[in-house]
Amino acid sequence: MAEEFKKMERDILEHAEEHDVDVVARKQKDIAKHEEELKKDTSKFMKDIREKEIQHDENVIERKQEHIGKDEREITADNKVIEEAEAKAKK
Repeated sequence: MAEEFKKMERDILEHAEEHDVDVVARKQKDIAKHEEELKKDTSKFMKDIREKEIQHDENVIERKQEHIGKDEREITADNKVIEEAEAKAKK
C-alpha cells in the first residue's frame, strides 16, 4: 500500500517539477523581453517599472528553482522506497 502511495506522490511531484521548469523558462523569456523594452524606454517611470518587472521575474525563478530541487530530492526518496518495496515483494 505504501508503495502505491509513493508512486502516486512521485507522479504528482514529477508533474509539479515539470510545471516549475516551464515557469522558469517563461520567466527567462519575460526577462529578455523586459530588458529589450528597458533599452527602448525613454522615461524614468517606465525604466523603473521594467526594472521592477525584471526583479520580480528573477525572484520567481529563484523560488521555482528551489521548488525544483526540493521536488527532485523527494522524488529520489520516493523512488528508493518504491524500489525497496518491489525488492521485498519479489522475495
